[in-house]
Amino acid sequence: MDRYHLLKGQRPLTVGLGDGPNDVPMLESVDQAVLIRGEHDTPIRIAETVQLYTTTQKGPKGWSEGLDHWLG
Repeated sequence: MDRYHLLKGQRPLTVGLGDGPNDVPMLESVDQAVLIRGEHDTPIRIAETVQLYTTTQKGPKGWSEGLDHWLG
């Protein structure tokens, strides 16, 4: 993001999508996060400061739902 800002003079809006505990650091580092409903029962905790949307759909449908939420 720093490099893009240097080259373009503006900071892009970032969106991240994930469905598991391994995605938490990425979701907490973007401007708008999508937590896709998963197949597992593992609780996933995201910092309260994150602009988070949690999907009702799983898999590819959840991916589409999340992108529609932020970009639609």
